[in-house]
Amino acid sequence: MASSPCVSRLAASVVLAVWDVAPAGAAEAEGWSTTFVGSGAAGALLALLGAAVLVLALRRRLGRQALSLRDHARRERELEAEYRDLMENANDVFFTLDRSNRITSFNRAGERLTGFSRDEVVGRALAELADPDTDPATLAQSTTGSKAFEIAIRTRDGRAAIWEVTARPAKRNGTLAALNCIARDVTQRKRAHDELRRLYLIRDQQFEHSPLAFIEWDAQFRVVRWSEQAERTFGWTAEEAIGKTYTDLGLAHEEDVETVRAAVADLEAGQGTSSCAVRNYTKDRAIVHVEWYDSALRDAGGRIQCVLSLAQDVTARKRAEEERARLEEQVRQAQKMEAVGRLAGGIAHDFNNLLTVINGCSDLLLAEARPGDSAHGLADEIRRAGEQAASLTRQLLAFGRRQITAPTALDLNGVVRDVEKILRRLIGEHIELATDLEPAGARVKADPGLMLQLLMNLAVNARDAMPQGGRLTIQTQVIRNRVRLVVTDTGVGMDARTQAHIFEPFFTTKPAGEGTGIGLATVHGIVEQSGGTITVESTLGHGTTFRIELPVCAEKVPAAPAAPAPEPGRGPKGTVLLVEDEDLVRSLATRVLEARGYRVFAAPSAADALDLHARTADPVDLVVTDVVMPGLGGRQLAERLRERQPGLRVLFMSGYTTDEVLRQGIQEEEEHFIQKPFTPDSLARKVRDVLVGPVEAGQTQTA
Repeated sequence: MASSPCVSRLAASVVLAVWDVAPAGAAEAEGWSTTFVGSGAAGALLALLGAAVLVLALRRRLGRQALSLRDHARRERELEAEYRDLMENANDVFFTLDRSNRITSFNRAGERLTGFSRDEVVGRALAELADPDTDPATLAQSTTGSKAFEIAIRTRDGRAAIWEVTARPAKRNGTLAALNCIARDVTQRKRAHDELRRLYLIRDQQFEHSPLAFIEWDAQFRVVRWSEQAERTFGWTAEEAIGKTYTDLGLAHEEDVETVRAAVADLEAGQGTSSCAVRNYTKDRAIVHVEWYDSALRDAGGRIQCVLSLAQDVTARKRAEEERARLEEQVRQAQKMEAVGRLAGGIAHDFNNLLTVINGCSDLLLAEARPGDSAHGLADEIRRAGEQAASLTRQLLAFGRRQITAPTALDLNGVVRDVEKILRRLIGEHIELATDLEPAGARVKADPGLMLQLLMNLAVNARDAMPQGGRLTIQTQVIRNRVRLVVTDTGVGMDARTQAHIFEPFFTTKPAGEGTGIGLATVHGIVEQSGGTITVESTLGHGTTFRIELPVCAEKVPAAPAAPAPEPGRGPKGTVLLVEDEDLVRSLATRVLEARGYRVFAAPSAADALDLHARTADPVDLVVTDVVMPGLGGRQLAERLRERQPGLRVLFMSGYTTDEVLRQGIQEEEEHFIQKPFTPDSLARKVRDVLVGPVEAGQTQTA
């Protein structure tokens, strides 16, 4: 069959279009290829086959693409589920804000932290959840997502929770569509931070305003921080101190260097803290007493990173403690003196009564024995021993401040001049004596005899301190309302221990048998009884200085008394009622007065005296009575007798101490008084003075 012209033309121009297929059936990247086949039926067949292949290839390709799209959609659903699970179970709050700043999503963490459900929150503006006091500028940040910000959220129960919010913008077609926000509850961290900041502020305030000096040192013990109190304590400014060491600042006192080193060594050895009390030098080289409390801060390896020191200036407290210790020592010293004084006072009465008899009888023996006779020599030895015993008794009573005194206005310059010759003989020619007396005089109110004893005791002490010779200087000075007596020697001096005990009774540095240890104790007692104070300064090898201060006396110094008149001869001179409970004293006094011409009625007690007075026809001219007696005392006896015989003269005598005499109501200024032990002459003179008044020198008494 002949082909039509059209078919012939078509067949002649058939083009076979085939999509290249790889062996595995996948379309190659080369795409379409064209093959020109011949014309005719074969060409038409091939064209149909090519079209069929093309259709199959396209179907397979579309199937694969559809499968890939399904996988992608499934994967997206899985990722979305994972995201939602992550968001819902996260500890942080996940929420979304739309362009109106309203919440569009809210996870379970948000519900838990706020107490509001998702339904209660979604659709509300963020500002509705925020604390009313929230800064508007903070809320404005939430609309832009420009940076992280903090916001206070008010929870259902009214608490304010601090959230740290990080927002990321979600854009569509280049336009902000929403904000995806993550919020973390930082309330505890914020509070901890605020508390830490508060503590730092307090620390800084304490650092600057603490009464303790605060110093921070680095690991090499160089100053890093130096507080204002440190400046006040040590004198160095912070600018001067920072970068310097303890040694650079010259804080170390020479005697406390080892103490400081030990404290530093404790820290370096691993101790967390150390403390010490030392003396420090200030910038101007003044000494301050400081208590240090040090604490080392270490790294994980135990190495010191810095040391914090608190330094407390305890100079005032230290001085107060030293003053208290000094006063306590004075109290202890006074108590010792009081104890010895009580002991001395306890034996003084009996001892003085015995000495009155011993010395009186020895005087009588001396008066009757011829000089050169053995009896005269023995009596003289007894008399001298009695005088030494009486002197010892007076010294015992002196340092116990219990002896009878007769204070009067006197010029210390005069006392020094009067005793100067005696002192020169006392200290010896190998010691030079120099005086430097206040030109205007140095008036005090004191017992002249005690002042004399004081100077002699100090001179003896100085002499013993200068066995090879030296110089003894006595000065008087008037300083405002005080008179100062200064006694200085160039002797061997004393150490601190000796100075601490120098005024204690019976304390002595001399070998046994060479010192009683009561000389300076007596001086101390005399000074205190005279209302003064005494201090001592001494250095080994450089001598000793005693400084005595007494109140200035405004009274006029009386004229020097005339020398006592010689005892008049025998003859009747009046009737004396003698009352004394000690038999030996009564016998001696009776003998002495009768030998002077007095008529004596002696009684052993006040009751006997009252009976004698009642039985005596003639009036009594004078009563001589002991103060302290069994039963009625001397004061009460005098009152009874004066009721019977007004104007009766009375002479009191006693071997007791001042305080006991005063307790008996005897005031020396108001009553006539004689202290035991007394000599026969002193008793006779006192009786005469009471009866007719003191006899001036050069006069004789005829009565």
